[in-house]
Amino acid sequence: MAKLTEAQIELVGTWTEEGANLNEVQQRLKSEFGITITYLEARMLLMDIGVRIKEKPKPEPLPEPVTPEPPPSADDWTSPSADAGTPTGGKVTVNVDPAALEGTIASGKATFSDGQIVVWYVDPNGRLGMKAPYAGYQPPAQDIPMFETELDRLLQAL
Repeated sequence: MAKLTEAQIELVGTWTEEGANLNEVQQRLKSEFGITITYLEARMLLMDIGVRIKEKPKPEPLPEPVTPEPPPSADDWTSPSADAGTPTGGKVTVNVDPAALEGTIASGKATFSDGQIVVWYVDPNGRLGMKAPYAGYQPPAQDIPMFETELDRLLQAL
């Protein structure tokens, strides 16, 4: 088994902290120190010197697109309140993820007045999609205008 100096051990630790995987460590041992070892030997060496490979975070899966529902009829909407100039209904909160879900240009969560949380996203073609908390879920109709207004405001701020 290869013996490393303290300086080499520190350097190997730096490589792994920077995200190098076992194969990359094995290649760098060869290219930088002239130490040729097998993959298994590299693994055992890291165990011997107490260096661990960092786990890379697994990407969050893209939510299943929800088939768009037909637009609600005029009877399904509430009229704007006279004093606030915004639709009436329950409280709706919308947030934007700091990093969009993989395969989307923007994503986040919305909590509707019934307490249900949906994941919303905008695909690369600019289409809005939602992942419902359960099959068949539809947000309260009076919440839709507030959701659209808040989402529009948040996306314009990006």
